[in-house]
Amino acid sequence: QTEEVDAWLYVSCTHCLQLVVDLFAQFLPMVRALLPRMLALLTGFVLRPHERLAEAGVKGLGQLLKQIGGHLSQAEWALVLTSLGDLTTASLPDVYSLVGPLPGTSE
Repeated sequence: QTEEVDAWLYVSCTHCLQLVVDLFAQFLPMVRALLPRMLALLTGFVLRPHERLAEAGVKGLGQLLKQIGGHLSQAEWALVLTSLGDLTTASLPDVYSLVGPLPGTSE
């Protein structure tokens, strides 16, 4: 049953995010001030511990950038790149907890 729930969750979230991204792209001139919130929504999905939700967020983010990338200003691209940088930093694994202290260190 867990696999069925995961599949349903993935399909539903992916479809909903596609529709939200499509609407955002279609009405970009009127909603471009909401770009930070749209990025926060999608990166929030990407950072979810649930793998399928994170995957839906990655797809949505990719779709958003494909659709509106050519219409963004330099400042808006800076915002996108900052969000991607923050996302990368936030999703880095904690290697220290996996390997412990390095030999020769006091910790």
